[in-house]
Amino acid sequence: MQAHYFIVGLMVSAGLLGGLSNFLTDPNFGRERPWYLATAPFVLSLIAALTTPLFLSLAKSQIIENLISGYQTSRIFSADVFVFFGFCLVASLSSRVFLERLTDQVLALKKDVSETRREMVEIAEEQAALEANLSPETKEAVLSELESEPVSEPSSDSSGVVVTPPANDLKKMRLTPRGYKILMALEDSRFRWRTISALSKETEIEREILSDHLERLLRLGLVGIQVGTKGSTLYSITEFGRLQLHR
Repeated sequence: MQAHYFIVGLMVSAGLLGGLSNFLTDPNFGRERPWYLATAPFVLSLIAALTTPLFLSLAKSQIIENLISGYQTSRIFSADVFVFFGFCLVASLSSRVFLERLTDQVLALKKDVSETRREMVEIAEEQAALEANLSPETKEAVLSELESEPVSEPSSDSSGVVVTPPANDLKKMRLTPRGYKILMALEDSRFRWRTISALSKETEIEREILSDHLERLLRLGLVGIQVGTKGSTLYSITEFGRLQLHR
């Protein structure tokens, strides 16, 4: 607990020092004005200094953990102390800009979390639709194909692992906007097989999210898969996928 008091003390000290600097360099310094306006630089600087750990957390910095570890091992005045104090001091000196940019980062992170949550809901809904709409024969074929060994190298006469549901299941399927975007990229006539890196770059979809979509498209029989000589996983659109894309 004492380590935390030490860190808070560093932040408060940097905040007060930055607030004093902002107060002395204020264009209105020396003029008569209400007390709350005169103390505004100190308040803003303290707030900025106290939110420095949030900024460091978003930046995935380990400096606070290092400070706590150093304090517990009696290495109080390590380089991390001065670096952290410098961060807090810079934040307090540019308190207004720092807080605005920090707010933008937090809002952007919240947006990313919301998009990820929406994506997970979309995945769950589509998986439920798949389970409910595909016939038992199709689901059995999907599972058996997914458990089979992929071929080692794509060739001109090989189609990889491809699952093609019966025609009567075609009308029951639906594509998400991202699923449609992925199939459009796979249909590019310049490429027979695509890596997940190339697809991620072209579709501007993060690899983890793209991987989930490709797995569902594979289960639906819209995508084929193979493994190249270098061990990379390759994907291509199936004939059934083209029919679904252009229906």
